[in-house]
Amino acid sequence: MDYVFKNTQKSSFPKQSTYKTVFYDKLGNYPIFSVQELYQDLFVNNKSGLALITFPKEPHKEKSGEALFCFLLPNEIVNKVVKSNQKKIIETDFQEFLVKNNKGRKITTLLINLFFSEKIDSERLFVTQVQKNFIEILKPAAFSDDLKSYLKDFANNVIVPANISDKANKVFNSLLEEGTHTSLSIIIANFFVSAMIGLYPIQYDTIETESGSRNQKTYLLKNLGMEYIWMP
Repeated sequence: MDYVFKNTQKSSFPKQSTYKTVFYDKLGNYPIFSVQELYQDLFVNNKSGLALITFPKEPHKEKSGEALFCFLLPNEIVNKVVKSNQKKIIETDFQEFLVKNNKGRKITTLLINLFFSEKIDSERLFVTQVQKNFIEILKPAAFSDDLKSYLKDFANNVIVPANISDKANKVFNSLLEEGTHTSLSIIIANFFVSAMIGLYPIQYDTIETESGSRNQKTYLLKNLGMEYIWMP
């Protein structure tokens, strides 16, 4: 994934006062990427042209939109997202959530509200449900030799860098050093939780994209947000 860092934000950041300790809300140099790019790197192909995760007995078919959303999240969370919105969620909403260049935030907002709900331990419950889902999904999977180096690079530079949260970064590196199928599955689950909760559409001055959108998904998790995910 060719992620970039940008510091020319033009639009407002998440406004809810309860999120101020979790998300950055001022101009800064933040990474830009998408849930779909992360999925494609891991399950479809990366720079090497090969997927980092494969399923030898039943090859993985590339997914998009609602099918991808349902693949990445357990039924408990999918059902809550669909039922918690007064207006019907359509395929376009799923596409906007997953890709990098657009301003749609309907599903992003719903997931954030589920993650930081008034229910006791909502963050821990959300994370553990996604972890269990990935552990189950990845049981028959084969991990390539390049997977650990990919996870290490992306974690230390984007998802959970030590200069933002040393505590959360140490948890990541401990799981990576453990290196078991389960520990790597937990890392992958946490990557997707981080992306789904931490990416927010922000407008920039000028962006050259096929869609012409001036909005890009920007990763805004502060140290506390990372610690909610890696230390639930």
